[in-house]
Parts: sequence; structure tokens; C-alpha cells
Amino acid sequence: MSDVAAVDGVSLSTASRSLNCGGRVSTATRSRIAEAARRLDFRPNALAQSFALGRSRTIGILARNARGAFTEPVLVGAVTHLGSR
Repeated sequence: MSDVAAVDGVSLSTASRSLNCGGRVSTATRSRIAEAARRLDFRPNALAQSFALGRSRTIGILARNARGAFTEPVLVGAVTHLGSR
């Protein structure tokens, strides 16, 4: 994110607001930042986002018997459904 901000000559907070579609950032600045991010092949850091948002977007499943007749289809269904999102 800091490289994107430096390349475009904006502050880190402006780059962050722009890439996260938040705050007041002009259309022209938003376009320039998006282009800089594309050129630098910027990819958001999921761990940093989870800290900032207070959400990990992780789901945990506790199962007493993971090989049971009921548990395995439920796990396969959950992985299939959640993996598509």
C-alpha cells in the first residue's frame, strides 16, 4: 500500500481510502491510485485487513468425530459452499 501511495504521490491514508472505496477521494485521484495499484500488482494483505476490520473472515467447525456418517457430508458441503464465495 505504501508503494502505491508513493508512486502516485498521495498519503498512505488516501491510498487506503481509495482502494477500500471509503472516504472522500476525487474520481481522478481514485483512478490514478487504481492504475498505480494495477501497475504494481498490488494485492491486499488479508492479515492486515483482518486486524483493521476486527474480522478474520474465518470459519471454524468443531466436530467430535470428523469421520462420522453425518459430519463428513456437512464438512464437504460447508467447504464447497464457502469456497465458492
